Amino acid sequence: EFQTPHLDMAKPALESAFGPGTSQPLFLLAPLAGVLLAAAAAGGIARLAGAPTSLQGLAVLLASLGGPLGSYATSDFSEALQAAALAGALLFALGAARESEPRASRRRAFAAGLAAGAALLVILFKVLGLVVRKG
Repeated sequence: EFQTPHLDMAKPALESAFGPGTSQPLFLLAPLAGVLLAAAAAGGIARLAGAPTSLQGLAVLLASLGGPLGSYATSDFSEALQAAALAGALLFALGAARESEPRASRRRAFAAGLAAGAALLVILFKVLGLVVRKG
């Protein structure tokens, strides 16, 4: 029930354009990409927090394997995409706060808002998908 309905919505368009079964890699790659992006953001957050390089690598490892995030890479749940969006929002927000040049700071703050909005859209698509499925 809590699968990624936004991917379900893309399935008919992909399969009509490229043939039956061609949407399957999307269901495998999207959660994995979400986990990898969230883990990379954890490394960036550690860097912005002043961690040495060795601890930045540890942050990536622990973010991906030390909690439930790593298990989402093999599922079709949307939590990996939400985690990637929220981690990206935090990374951009920290970058904006640390940036001394105002224009670059505004761009990073805007990117943080976009990433946070993306997390909300993933949840919205999930809720709308559940409503549509249950009719």
